[in-house]
Amino acid sequence: MNPTRLLPCALAAAAALALNACALLRQADSGSTEQTLIAAGFQERLADTPEKVARLQSLPPYKVVPRQQGTRIGYVYADPKQSVLYVGSPAEYRRFQQLSIKQQIAEENEMAAMNNEMATEEWDWDGFGPYWW
Repeated sequence: MNPTRLLPCALAAAAALALNACALLRQADSGSTEQTLIAAGFQERLADTPEKVARLQSLPPYKVVPRQQGTRIGYVYADPKQSVLYVGSPAEYRRFQQLSIKQQIAEENEMAAMNNEMATEEWDWDGFGPYWW
């Protein structure tokens, strides 16, 4: 095979692997917000009556939002697909933010490591670079 044709094929394969890895990470992340909320101390409340379902559906889905009841402030996260409302205090919300940042850094480090590994595999053939050099 012509060496000049091999490089674009290798680059295309590496790009496809990177996109696949990103899709897998996004898929794995779909439930991680709920897990992080629970780890931060948020309480799960099931929407098990028509009234609760209506209130749940009135909230922005999949977003932590502040709610005030009298003089107290709390935070809620609506998951209409699972019919669950996550409820937390300001302290639990701060913990959720800290955990979210740690998780994001860990995911970015993992992605960087994957990219470095792919770059090494792609360019370090026998330690001398591409074989046509």
